[in-house]
Amino acid sequence: MRKFARPLTLRYENGVLVAALAGPCPYFGEQPREGDVIYAVGRQRVTSVETLRTALDGLSPGQPIVLQAERAGSLRFLVLEND
Repeated sequence: MRKFARPLTLRYENGVLVAALAGPCPYFGEQPREGDVIYAVGRQRVTSVETLRTALDGLSPGQPIVLQAERAGSLRFLVLEND
Protein backbone atom coordinates (compact mmCIF):
# COMPACT_ATOMS: atom_id res chain seq x y z
CA MET A 1 0.00 0.00 0.00
CA ARG A 2 1.35 3.42 -0.95
CA LYS A 3 1.45 6.11 1.67
CA PHE A 4 0.94 9.70 0.68
CA ALA A 5 2.03 12.75 2.60
CA ARG A 6 -0.79 14.80 3.97
CA PRO A 7 -1.12 18.25 2.43
CA LEU A 8 0.32 21.21 4.30
CA THR A 9 -2.11 23.76 5.63
CA LEU A 10 -0.13 26.97 5.60
CA ARG A 11 -0.81 30.29 7.27
CA TYR A 12 0.25 32.26 4.16
CA GLU A 13 0.10 31.49 0.46
CA ASN A 14 3.86 31.73 -0.18
CA GLY A 15 6.93 30.63 1.75
CA VAL A 16 9.91 28.32 1.56
CA LEU A 17 9.68 24.84 3.04
CA VAL A 18 12.84 23.62 4.78
CA ALA A 19 13.00 20.15 3.25
CA ALA A 20 16.46 19.23 4.53
CA LEU A 21 19.47 20.79 6.20
CA ALA A 22 22.71 20.81 4.21
CA GLY A 23 24.92 20.83 7.30
CA PRO A 24 25.64 22.91 10.34
CA CYS A 25 24.16 26.39 10.14
CA PRO A 26 26.82 29.14 10.16
CA TYR A 27 24.62 31.32 12.40
CA PHE A 28 24.00 31.21 16.15
CA GLY A 29 20.52 31.09 17.70
CA GLU A 30 17.37 29.07 17.17
CA GLN A 31 17.96 27.21 13.92
CA PRO A 32 15.41 26.42 11.23
CA ARG A 33 14.38 22.76 11.25
CA GLU A 34 13.18 20.36 8.60
CA GLY A 35 9.47 20.98 8.07
CA ASP A 36 9.61 24.69 8.94
CA VAL A 37 8.14 27.11 6.41
CA ILE A 38 9.98 30.44 6.20
CA TYR A 39 7.75 33.38 5.29
CA ALA A 40 10.02 36.39 5.82
CA VAL A 41 13.53 37.58 6.60
CA GLY A 42 13.09 40.74 8.65
CA ARG A 43 10.36 42.65 6.84
CA GLN A 44 11.13 41.12 3.43
CA ARG A 45 8.63 38.46 2.31
CA VAL A 46 10.06 35.16 1.13
CA THR A 47 8.27 33.61 -1.83
CA SER A 48 11.02 31.40 -3.26
CA VAL A 49 14.47 30.06 -2.51
CA GLU A 50 15.82 32.91 -4.65
CA THR A 51 14.11 35.61 -2.55
CA LEU A 52 15.34 33.87 0.63
CA ARG A 53 18.93 33.89 -0.64
CA THR A 54 18.66 37.51 -1.77
CA ALA A 55 17.34 38.60 1.64
CA LEU A 56 20.09 36.74 3.51
CA ASP A 57 22.81 38.03 1.15
CA GLY A 58 21.59 41.60 1.75
CA LEU A 59 22.28 41.46 5.49
CA SER A 60 25.37 43.12 6.91
CA PRO A 61 27.85 41.22 9.07
CA GLY A 62 26.74 41.46 12.69
CA GLN A 63 23.15 42.30 11.72
CA PRO A 64 20.65 39.99 13.47
CA ILE A 65 18.69 37.66 11.24
CA VAL A 66 14.99 37.48 12.09
CA LEU A 67 13.10 34.73 10.29
CA GLN A 68 9.31 34.54 10.43
CA ALA A 69 8.57 30.83 10.23
CA GLU A 70 5.80 28.33 10.84
CA ARG A 71 6.69 25.21 12.82
CA ALA A 72 4.16 22.49 13.60
CA GLY A 73 1.29 24.90 12.93
CA SER A 74 2.63 27.72 15.12
CA LEU A 75 3.99 31.00 13.81
CA ARG A 76 7.29 31.99 15.41
CA PHE A 77 10.28 34.24 15.00
CA LEU A 78 13.75 32.69 14.84
CA VAL A 79 16.50 35.13 15.78
CA LEU A 80 20.00 34.29 14.61
CA GLU A 81 23.34 36.07 15.00
CA ASN A 82 25.19 36.81 11.79
CA ASP A 83 28.96 37.10 12.31
